[in-house]
Amino acid sequence: MTQSLLYTANVSNSTGIVSGSMLPLGSIIRKAGCIDLSGESILASGKGYYLVVGNFTLTPSVSDAVTVQAYIDGVAVPGARGSFSGAGQHTCPISFIFKNSCPFAGSTIDFRVTTAIDTTTVTQANAAVVVRKL
Repeated sequence: MTQSLLYTANVSNSTGIVSGSMLPLGSIIRKAGCIDLSGESILASGKGYYLVVGNFTLTPSVSDAVTVQAYIDGVAVPGARGSFSGAGQHTCPISFIFKNSCPFAGSTIDFRVTTAIDTTTVTQANAAVVVRKL
């Protein structure tokens, strides 16, 4: 049985990311099975449980409170968020497990950044996300 997994990485600076935007996940580094990258989202197809682990290195344009929240099908995943306050570069680790109940429909996973000050933008220096079907 082939294990389903996906590893994406974005190592180029993404600048000017505004509050409420999806974080760019880059490109596929490793892939096997029923998980794929679709734009700034990950599509997990197939019934079962999935483990998601992500790391995002971010720098706000000004000292601010920054949050990265994971979403599945447009709904925030409880507890799947990282945050920091201040200026300078910070890393936000996020991990969670979810269940895809339908064997034919896929679940869409994305990560969105929010800032306390509406005019703050964020630079993303690095993003790495692994999704593995358990």
